[in-house]
Amino acid sequence: MFDNGHVTTGVRQPSTVGGHRRTHRARHRTNRSIPPRLRVRGQGHPDHRARHLRTSSPPTPAAEILGGAVDNHYDAAMSLQPAALPGPVQAVAADLQGLGASGRPQPDPATPLPPDEITATTQVFEADGRPILVVCVGAPDPVDIAGVLGAMNVRAVPDPVATLWTGQEPTAIAPIGHAEPVSIVIDINLARWRRIWVPAGVPGFSFPTTYSELLRITAGTAAEVGKLP
Repeated sequence: MFDNGHVTTGVRQPSTVGGHRRTHRARHRTNRSIPPRLRVRGQGHPDHRARHLRTSSPPTPAAEILGGAVDNHYDAAMSLQPAALPGPVQAVAADLQGLGASGRPQPDPATPLPPDEITATTQVFEADGRPILVVCVGAPDPVDIAGVLGAMNVRAVPDPVATLWTGQEPTAIAPIGHAEPVSIVIDINLARWRRIWVPAGVPGFSFPTTYSELLRITAGTAAEVGKLP
């Protein structure tokens, strides 16, 4: 065919501009086929989103306890696998978690402690035939314990009896995680310190807590039974 002196083939060829338009539409359709939640502005392929997620900074560990700053001891405790802990410590850890306590059993903190922290002492007594565990500052006074409980006879029990009642080692008995029910007495003098380190069932392990939390998780009786240093 002749058109203004030019020979044509009878088949319409796509114009350059039209070709660009069709290529742009094809890219647009490809981009629309990707679900919106996978698109990133200016990037149409989901792999861009994957790269973005991989390069994001990891979340900060939830290591804030007792209303204070991040505690490195807490991070160390979280890294311990339960199977790596001694049996009595595992029982204490399970009770702490079940009771919603803030701390977990961990290696004893380095000494000396800051002025607002203290390591509590624990001791098992028998009061008129009942097992009693005292958590206090210093050494508990049996006379004070008898007055608080209204008991006629209060005496410290031998180590094998303490272990039988609690399932824990006598020099590091925790106020929870016991083999049998044990009544708890909490020395009110512990309220003077912001943080209290309490034995966790085996020497070398303890857990951090506060006076109010200790009363809550043990359902203990508050009384002045210890001796201030």
